[in-house]
Amino acid sequence: MTGKLHRLRPATHDRTATALQLVLELPLRLRPETRADLTEALSSYHPEPWAYVMLSREMSRLILRRIMAGPRPGATLAVWEAARSYSVLGTGEIDATRDLLAEVTGLPPGEVSRALARLARPDIGALVRTGRGRYALNPAAAWAGSLASREQAQTRTRPRPVPDPA
Repeated sequence: MTGKLHRLRPATHDRTATALQLVLELPLRLRPETRADLTEALSSYHPEPWAYVMLSREMSRLILRRIMAGPRPGATLAVWEAARSYSVLGTGEIDATRDLLAEVTGLPPGEVSRALARLARPDIGALVRTGRGRYALNPAAAWAGSLASREQAQTRTRPRPVPDPA
């Protein structure tokens, strides 16, 4: 006796997920709310949505300027890039140990710790310290997840990069 195969998802799910992904990849000028809605829809049709980090262009430039003006800019920038790549979808928490960030960046663990501390200082404000040795993205600067989850996180964490004097 042979078993009968049942399709767990309708064939339209795959086509819908592909179409939503295509729309998100097109260079359209979508409002952030629309993009967040499309991303949410994609995650309901596709079990593992493409995880990406949204960056505020203005804050990104400010953070870069502050990193480059501070001590050990190369190391700090490397840790910022690596930390962003390990941010948890929806919370922004950095899901990487200091040793893993050291391995990814090629820096000594102590230097990674110092760079994380610099990134969480109010004058840079790229990260928010959530506990001893624990950090998350500052939702005012970068975010992984929906716009709604970013707004919720932003109400819980107030630190923002300090604007340059005019």
